[in-house]
Amino acid sequence: MHKKLKKLLPWLLAVVAASSGSALATGMFGGGGNTIDACVKPSNGSVRLLDTGQACNSNEQAISWNIQGPKGDTGPIGPQGLNWKGPYSPTASYVVHDAVQHGGSSWVAIAPVTGFCGAGGTGGVCVNPAAPPNPNYWDLLALHGDKGDQGDPGPVWRGAYSASQTYEPDDVVSFHGASYISTRISRRSRVRRRASTRMRRG
Repeated sequence: MHKKLKKLLPWLLAVVAASSGSALATGMFGGGGNTIDACVKPSNGSVRLLDTGQACNSNEQAISWNIQGPKGDTGPIGPQGLNWKGPYSPTASYVVHDAVQHGGSSWVAIAPVTGFCGAGGTGGVCVNPAAPPNPNYWDLLALHGDKGDQGDPGPVWRGAYSASQTYEPDDVVSFHGASYISTRISRRSRVRRRASTRMRRG
C-alpha cells in the first residue's frame, strides 16, 4: 500500500495543505471527519496514514487533504415548470406554462389567454373561444381515462326474512338475530326452515 501511495506522493503534495511538526490526526481515516491525515518521511518519501488520535514522528512531515473538493460552478437554469391553476375558468386570464383541468383532462397554456365571458353558453354559462382544447392556446397534458366496466352487483338488503317471499342470489335478510345471504333462488314456501336452508349465515 505504501508503494502505491509513494507513487501518488507528487500529486498529493500538490493538493494537500501541508504543515510541519507532529500534528495530531483528527481526520476521517479510522475516526470520521472531513479530512484525511497522514505523515510523510522525507528521507524515503514513504506515506503513513494516521488514525484518529495518532501523531507524526519527529522525522515525519504531517499532511492532510479534504475528502470533498471545492464547490463547483452553478449549473444552468433548468426549464420553467408548470403553474397549476386548478379548474379552468373562462373569465380568468392565463399566461404561458399555466396548467388547468378542463373536461376531465389537463392542459397547459402555450400562449397568453385573456379572460372573457361571451354569450352562447347553456344556461347563461360564459363561453371563451380561447378555452381548451383550442390548439392555438393550449397543449394537452393528460387525457381523461375511458369509462370503466360496470362492477359486479353487490348484496341486496331485503329486511326481515319472510317464508312467503321469493329471494334471488345475493339477497340478504335478517333471521332470529343473524343475517343471511341467499346463495340461490329461494321460492315462496310456507315452511320457514326449508327456505332458510337455502341461505348462508353471515
